[in-house]
Formats: sequence, C-alpha cells, structure tokens
Amino acid sequence: MGDVYSFFFQAEDGIRDAQESRGLGDVYKRQVSTQSTGGQLTMAQPVFLLVCATILIRAEATVTLSVAALQMNENTPRPERLLVASQNMAAARALGADVCVLPEAWLASADMVPALQQAARRHSIAVLATYLDRGSSCASLVNRTGHVVLGYSKRASTATSPSAGPVSNVATLHTPQGSVAVGIMLGSEHLFPEVARVLMLRGAETVLVSASGILNIVDTHALQTRAFTNAMALVISNYAAGAAPSTPSNGHSSVVPFCGYWNYSIPEYPAPRCPLPRLAGSSEEILVDILDIAALRVFRVRNYLGDMVRRPFSYQSLCYPSARPTSPSPSVDQGPLVVKVGLLQMRAIRTENPVPAHQAKGEAFCRQAKAQGADVVVFPEMWSVGYGANFPSAKVGLNSSTSTPLYEWLQHAQPVDGGYVTHFRALARELGMAIAATFLHASQDGSPPRNSVAMIDRFGEILYVYSKIHTAYWSDVEVLTSSGRSTFAAVLNTAAGNVTVGSMICADREHPETARMCMLQGTELLLAPTACWFPPSQTVMNEFATRAMENVMAAATANYAHDDTMGLNGNSAGIDHTGQPVAPMGDSEEGVVLTEFDIGALRALRRSKRGVAMTKPTLHPELCNVPKAIEFRTPGRMPHDDGWAARMHDAL
Repeated sequence: MGDVYSFFFQAEDGIRDAQESRGLGDVYKRQVSTQSTGGQLTMAQPVFLLVCATILIRAEATVTLSVAALQMNENTPRPERLLVASQNMAAARALGADVCVLPEAWLASADMVPALQQAARRHSIAVLATYLDRGSSCASLVNRTGHVVLGYSKRASTATSPSAGPVSNVATLHTPQGSVAVGIMLGSEHLFPEVARVLMLRGAETVLVSASGILNIVDTHALQTRAFTNAMALVISNYAAGAAPSTPSNGHSSVVPFCGYWNYSIPEYPAPRCPLPRLAGSSEEILVDILDIAALRVFRVRNYLGDMVRRPFSYQSLCYPSARPTSPSPSVDQGPLVVKVGLLQMRAIRTENPVPAHQAKGEAFCRQAKAQGADVVVFPEMWSVGYGANFPSAKVGLNSSTSTPLYEWLQHAQPVDGGYVTHFRALARELGMAIAATFLHASQDGSPPRNSVAMIDRFGEILYVYSKIHTAYWSDVEVLTSSGRSTFAAVLNTAAGNVTVGSMICADREHPETARMCMLQGTELLLAPTACWFPPSQTVMNEFATRAMENVMAAATANYAHDDTMGLNGNSAGIDHTGQPVAPMGDSEEGVVLTEFDIGALRALRRSKRGVAMTKPTLHPELCNVPKAIEFRTPGRMPHDDGWAARMHDAL
C-alpha cells in the first residue's frame, strides 16, 4: 500500500460541496455574519473564511516508465528501415526501455506496421510506429505483445499539411513497472498549445512526440513549457543531423520530465528533486531515460498547475468562433513600426498607507521612462499595494481567529474611478505616454477584490481593465482576490503608430488559454505585469517566450526589483514574436528596462505564415466543455459520473 497524501481543493464563488466545486480559486469569500436579535437579522463586519476540504489520495509506491528516443538517419533507404528499426528496438530493450519512439514518418506506409508489430512482440518492447498514409503523417502505438492500442493522424495544420485528423484518444500502456496513460503528438504539433492541453485533459501522463526537422531553442522552450504547464512527461524523437536536404534535421531528441526544466521538489514526496531534461546530440543515438510516473501523479494532485486552476468558463472564445469578442479594427499601418515599452522594475514600499506611496513612486518612474523615449509603460503586478509587501499574514497567519488585519488590508482596494487610476490617467495625458497601471481592484458588488491592470492610452482614456483570470491561490495575497472572466484587446495609438495590445498577469502565463484568447482578439503586443521569482533555469521566462512564439505576438513583462522577503528578483524582459528576448536579462535592481518591438516584422510574419489561421478551434471543444476542472484519473478508467471528489479519490 502506498503513502497517503492530502490535497486541498478550493471553493470557487463560495461553492463548498466537494462534488459540485471545480476546485478553483477564491479560497476566501466575503461573508456577512448575522446575529439573531428578537428574530431579526443584523449585518456584522465582513469576515474572511478559509474554505477547503481535505481529500486523501493513496499513491502507488512505485510506477516508472523507461523510455527511448530512437534518433536515426533519414538517409536510411526505405527498404532497410524495418530492419534498422527492429535493430534499434532490440538495442533499446537491452538498455532497459519499456517503450521506444521513432522519428516522424519512418515507414513508407501503414502496410509496414504489422512487421513492426512482430518486432515489438519479439523484443518485448512497445513502439510508436510512424508512417505516411495517403500523404498524412500517422502513428500507431504498439504494445510489447504486438497489439496496436492507439492510432493517430496529425491534426495541427501547417502550410504544407492543411488536413487534420481526429482528436487523439489516450491509451493505457501496460508495462512490468505499472500502467501509464500515453498520448501522441506528431511533427510540428508541439507548437500548438491546444494539442498538449487536450491530451492532458484526457488524462495523458506521458506524450510520445515523433518529430522531423530542425529543433531549435524556441522548440526546446515550447516542449519544456508543454510538459510543465500540463504536468506531463514528453519523449521526443527526431532524425539525426545529415538527413535528406529536402527535410534537414538536427537531432536533439529529448526526454522532458513532467516539471519541464524546473528542478522542482515535490512536497511530501519521498523522492529526489524532479530531474532535468535529457538531451541527445546531433548524430544517431538511442536516448534512454526513466520517468517517475508515481511522482508525476503526486505532482498533479498537489501542485497548482495543469487543470487544477483552469477557468473553462472563461475560454468560450477558444472553441466557438461565434463566442469570440469582436476584434479591434486592424491597424492600417503596413510599413515599419517600432514600439518602445518601458518596464518599470521597482521595489515595493513597506508602509501603513501603501497606495499614496506607490502612486508617487510609480509617477517618478513613469517620468523617467518618458525621458528615455517610452511609448507605453508597464507596472509590476498589483503595484498600488506593492503586492504582498504590506500583507498582514506574517503578523496574524491565514488561519488566525481574527480577520481584522486582513479586512483592513483589503480596504486599500481601489475602484476604477478612484484616485489611484484617475491620477495615472492624468499623468498619461500630461506625458503623452500610455500606462498599464496595476492595482488591487475594488469590486462594486461587495465581492472580493480583483488583481487588475488598467490600460490607459496617451490621451488619458481607459481602453480596458483586465482582471487576472488564473489567480495564484498558492499566494497568501491572491487567495483574497476573485478571478477575472475574460481577456481584452484594444488598438493603442502611439506616436509611432497604432498597435493592438492585450494583457495577462503573472500566473496567467502557466495557462496557454489566456494568451491564445488575446491573440484571437487581435493582440500584437502582450503587456504582462508580474510578481515572480525567475529561477536560474529560466523556466518562467521560457513560458513567456513560448506564449509569444505560439501566438506570433510580442510580450513585455515587468517584475518587481529584487526583494528577498517577497521572493522576487527583477529580470523584467521583452520577448519578440519569434520567442527571442529583445532586452537583456540578469538585472535585479530598480530601473526602467526599455524594450523595442518591431511590430512591422510581426505583422509580416503573421501574413506569411498565416499565424492565427493555423489554429483549429473546432477540434478542441474539451478546452471549454470540461464539466469539472479535474480530469486526472486512473489510466484506462472513465471518469465517474458522481462528481469531482470521486474522481480525485481515483486519481492514483
């Protein structure tokens, strides 16, 4: 019998029932306590109650999957490929592999798959057999007894492969070390976040990726981001360098653990830190690694990633074109356009009256950015209160019997028409510079405040107010906030020309849906306030780079300057539309990080590569139609019909 782990789910909008709650956001909900006096109910001071339930998860002691990426030469003659594949399968098995992956379209046709099934049975190793079928890239997952357990054809359209196959199912692969839920991606599908997301929603724990072509640093970032933000492992097999000139490849097959490139320590799990990815060279090679599936499962139910904090009720525009908000009118500018963005990297002020103090400091940095030539500036996350600099949890603790300090802290929340936002509207008008001002946003209906950014143009007009959708419930500060419900995009007029801007905030980057919705609304420049520690492995920045690349849009993120108390370390940065940094990182001190974005080049790339036209939303209805947010379950079993809690009990 395995160990027992506790998982705390959180109530969304006050739902306390374990079967009805999606397990999302809003741990604290404003309550109105009542007293009975002579049969009359009287209103008392609002208090904040921690709403949670403990669900016990019984984890299997040991479940591993030994995987092998067969990096072979594409110059291998077609008649010899069955023999070469069989030899490599035998070698991989001798190295202890349970399953191996071939590069994309290794076999000429589906007629050759039966021979590979015999090889799988002979060598007692599962294999992802890849082949062409009527011009489409296809794959069959063959288990170690030679049976096909999953068939798949590529569905992420490219300029050269416009057709798309059906949404992949997830198959259960049985090995001597246990059973694992396995999914498939082919070719360039790793560039499309929806593919990996749907596989995760269907329960995939390990995804076998059959690739062909050049895998560069942007691809590496994308693959690691797919693993980390979906809490699943990836096994990527590519052709070795020196392949046919028509489809040059460069090797670099890899095995990416469920934590991407984050050397993560899993709470309460008796295992070492999550390992770093394994990467092959450019020549022919058999890359073997062991995946800890038991650790992956614990990570899924204990961590905040994957599906646990998704907001499917906010994603309608991803799946249904009729539900997409009207995009702003496209800019008529078709020539060169460079927009300068000032990232205000500031340190929070510790004071009993934070709003006036942060307002004054923010103004000083805005003036500095204007002097440097900025067209628009971005504040760090929730700047009006300095994020958690003045939060009282260190004094009273979240489980304290008194709620007064928390209540008083929340009184710093500002309405959109309040003094804080109004001040920066006037400043934007004075400086002729747009300002993305962040603040703790007071609600009008008495519900918890939101974590918001007001996009103010250079004429002092508010283009939109975006509230963070994926609130960071692991943060003491953000458990007191409610989540936003939609993204926005607007045409921003700058002295250089018009550019369409949108916003996301910090942890929104963990979820590809946010940036995708912004892109579908027309966003070219994504302004992303944050309050974060950018780890040495750059996992967080890789996520920003992936969001920019997969949506062909620029991204600018402003972080707080180094602050050990809050765990923040600067490194504000700009990422261009190809996923490459446009401003140097590494600085953790206060200052204005000025970044320049070539919007003209962005538009040219969108036109030449069809950009957003390559997405296929009608193939991904599960992104919106998930009845409950948690779908992790025992491989091979369908989710129960009797609620979220029952499925969580069966997760491991």
